[in-house]
Amino acid sequence: LGDNVLGAANTNDYYRNFPGAREVNTFYPLALAEKLAGRELNSINEDDIYCRFNSKIPWYYGTAPNVPIGTFDFTSIVLHELGHGLGFVSSMRVSGQQGFYGFGTRFNAIYDKFLLTGEGKKLTDTLTFKNPSNVLRNSLVSEDIFFSGPNTQSEVKENKVLIYAPNPWEGGSSISHLDDDKYGNGGINSLMTPTASLREKNLNPGPLVMKMFQDMGWKSTSIVHDPLKNRALASTIRFEAKILSDTTLVPNSAKLVYLLNEAASNQAKSVELQKDPVSGMYFANVSLPANTTKVEYYFETKDNFGLTTTSPG
Repeated sequence: LGDNVLGAANTNDYYRNFPGAREVNTFYPLALAEKLAGRELNSINEDDIYCRFNSKIPWYYGTAPNVPIGTFDFTSIVLHELGHGLGFVSSMRVSGQQGFYGFGTRFNAIYDKFLLTGEGKKLTDTLTFKNPSNVLRNSLVSEDIFFSGPNTQSEVKENKVLIYAPNPWEGGSSISHLDDDKYGNGGINSLMTPTASLREKNLNPGPLVMKMFQDMGWKSTSIVHDPLKNRALASTIRFEAKILSDTTLVPNSAKLVYLLNEAASNQAKSVELQKDPVSGMYFANVSLPANTTKVEYYFETKDNFGLTTTSPG
């Protein structure tokens, strides 16, 4: 790492359109994708987050509240880098006079979805910002970029979540941090700012970062289901899923929705799921007519975050 770089981290991979994804054609960092899917997506022998730390830095490895003079608190920096691995990272980039995102594709990362200009324009709106384009590049170095989702939006500009967007562009820092001037210097939300000071200790992500993670999907409900395979004859079929939630489900909202023989969508049938008291699985037993040749189905539930979750997503 460079002389002044304390550490660096990123997800080991990105996934999109996996079972449980809340947004279509959107890259999710591996750890968040697995949380939403409710299962491992890569090999159990593969890491989810890759971190590097600079061995030439004078680190303090202890746990005392006061960090010794002339040292950086290693734990604080590790937490900062893990924040990137968990999803506090943008795919936005600047090269020359062009701004772009998507790692060479047309798809944005989930973090990018919530980025707005000071005028309230979404950076991922291709009608406003072509990918790539000079217009996008100018916004990425405008010092006027905000993160705004259901839990982070505000009508008052001073209360909006300001993102670090300096001019000129800083690779590895720009867009993927909170603004240093507004939140740095040991403040309550300083952990995910781009710079750290000697003796600075921060073991809490801060309320803004926690809300940002909630917007990206870290507080959510997941429906885990192994798709049913073909069978020779129609009969009574047990449709079964595991529902994992960081809150409680709205009563009677867990349902199976299914359609027979490619009928019109307005002929779809809905069955409330029951919960097995022993296994904890949600299920519905459905008797299929003898002439059934094809069944299309999905699961749905509502939680007390106000979110509706379906599987497939």
